Amino acid sequence: MARAGRGGRADDQRGGRSARRGLRDSGTVRRRRDLRGARRRDRRRDPDEAPAIRRRAHRDAPRLHAGRGRGDRQEAVSGYAFTSLEELGDGPGFRKVRTTLGVTAFGVNGIVFAPGFDGFLHFHDRQDELYFVHRGRARVDVGGETRELGEGGLVHVESKVPRKVSNASDTDELVLLVVGGKDGYVERDGHLVDPERDLARRRSFGSSG
Repeated sequence: MARAGRGGRADDQRGGRSARRGLRDSGTVRRRRDLRGARRRDRRRDPDEAPAIRRRAHRDAPRLHAGRGRGDRQEAVSGYAFTSLEELGDGPGFRKVRTTLGVTAFGVNGIVFAPGFDGFLHFHDRQDELYFVHRGRARVDVGGETRELGEGGLVHVESKVPRKVSNASDTDELVLLVVGGKDGYVERDGHLVDPERDLARRRSFGSSG
């Protein structure tokens, strides 16, 4: 009787193991079927859908910009970025402010002219330009007149109007900041983050022009 009991327990154990194996096997089959179904759905999916998801994730991800000079340091930025004209290069030529800082709403570049450099007569198809003299003296030829601008000087030129900006000094560099854009000014879209602290100060700050 004892042997029969042991045999019965052994049979029960073997039956339990068989049942568990059956459950595992059925689960494996279901997982394989699910994977095959997912692959079939992926094949049927619009081929443009996955790239669109990747592009959206790329736009939302922090951008990585490399600053040249001073150790070639890189900074991951999201929503804002810092640099300086000195970090963007040495010697005469363009300073790619827009690409370095990730600016997309308008065009902006720094330009450094060597002493006595004669600029390029040019115009644009669509974008107006604003020139700001950061350092030195600029000679501006536009609309049949020539004018010199010192540090802090500004000139706005509409897109189709030919213009030439040159270095008026034979001894010093000319450093310009040039902003380009189209489609107009966005009026009154600024908001104070802390009105209790800043509203009265902002109202008394004043405005000219």
